[in-house]
Amino acid sequence: MSRRLVPVRVLCLSFFGSEESGLFLAIVLHPCVRFGSGISSVAMSFDRPGILLFDMGGVLVRWDGIDAIRGLMKEPVERDVATRFWLHSSWVRQYERGLCSSSEFAQGVVREFNLDISPDEFLVIFDSWVPAPFPGAFDLIDSLAPHFTLACLSNTNELHGRKIRHDFGFESLLKPSYFSYELGLVKPDPSVFSYVIKDLACAPREILFFDDTAECVVAARESGLQAEQVQGVEGIREVLVTRGLAVGDQGR
Repeated sequence: MSRRLVPVRVLCLSFFGSEESGLFLAIVLHPCVRFGSGISSVAMSFDRPGILLFDMGGVLVRWDGIDAIRGLMKEPVERDVATRFWLHSSWVRQYERGLCSSSEFAQGVVREFNLDISPDEFLVIFDSWVPAPFPGAFDLIDSLAPHFTLACLSNTNELHGRKIRHDFGFESLLKPSYFSYELGLVKPDPSVFSYVIKDLACAPREILFFDDTAECVVAARESGLQAEQVQGVEGIREVLVTRGLAVGDQGR
């Protein structure tokens, strides 16, 4: 497996404006830092992945759920709190594992989140939370496909999964596609990453995973994957450039 060395000084100067603070960031955050005779010889080492594994909502596809659920709740809730609440909701986890119907899910969420709408009204709103792919998503996939295996791992449900696969057209572009409601497994549980690694028959470090949720990125790293938190297509592009994986027009 090849590695890409990226000078830390160059990466960190844009954030901190000094070599000293840049070196400190590298030492604290990157255990792969290599030391030489001076600041310019310090570098981060990235394994070159053979597989790019994408979350869907918030990464390749717009997902408006957190802000939408906050708007429906009777009391104001900070975004990160709402994210954790949604991620660990018993009804969300059941639905995204394929263990309950859409009707049961809607009834459960309305009760659990104390929403002042009917379950049927909630389902109509819920369906709209995945409105479209991000601009540039298909161009990005087209440019990466000749160079990497492209797959997806998404916590989703039958309603949204059907939309992503068939209505948006991702079914033929990301193979394999790991959807939680089909696997019966959800992020950030370690079991879902173990399943993916075994199914792909590769070393964990051969996978670079993109997710918009910090908790899922941490869990992926703990399972041995390379993982980055991103928001949308531009976030993916930035990571690819930083890691020296830019292809085609990725550097623009």
